[in-house]
Amino acid sequence: MSTKQRKPVMRWLFRFIKWVVVPVLVLEAVMVVAFRWRYRPILDGVRAFNKRILNPAMMKRAGGEHWYAGVIRHTGRKSGKEYEPPILAEPTSDGFLIPLPYGEHVDWLKNVLAAGRCAIENKGVNYPVVEPEVVSREEAEPFLSPRRRRQLGLYGIGKYLKVKRCADLSNRVAHKGEQGKV
Repeated sequence: MSTKQRKPVMRWLFRFIKWVVVPVLVLEAVMVVAFRWRYRPILDGVRAFNKRILNPAMMKRAGGEHWYAGVIRHTGRKSGKEYEPPILAEPTSDGFLIPLPYGEHVDWLKNVLAAGRCAIENKGVNYPVVEPEVVSREEAEPFLSPRRRRQLGLYGIGKYLKVKRCADLSNRVAHKGEQGKV
């Protein structure tokens, strides 16, 4: 490739780095600081963005066999309405661990704790779960892979929701489309 041909490629690469890579890295750094320091205005903005934009987009793949995010199905404690937000569900030997990046004061967590049950769709399988309990990072870390521990530790996530698969339904595998209600 001649020098003349290389110039447009280098110009394009420089622009890509300047307008895409750098802003993404800056945004990621702001997110890490906001989550670690629990800076409320940024957390509220991120939560609103996720609720209105990112979550609806993620729901097309969430819970699927080849996607990292699962879905937690629960009923509103006041409205009685069914909700399905995407979550990060880490499987354990008897259930799941769900990181709580926004803390314990989110509606879906209050709904699950009040009901004492929900269903989690993860990797294409629907699991009825019970006994929701908020646990500390120290209690959760032994169940997390080293990679996930580093990733969630970077954001300073200190609380997790621990749930157990229903014992009487542990041999039954409910696939996508089945009810999965407890």
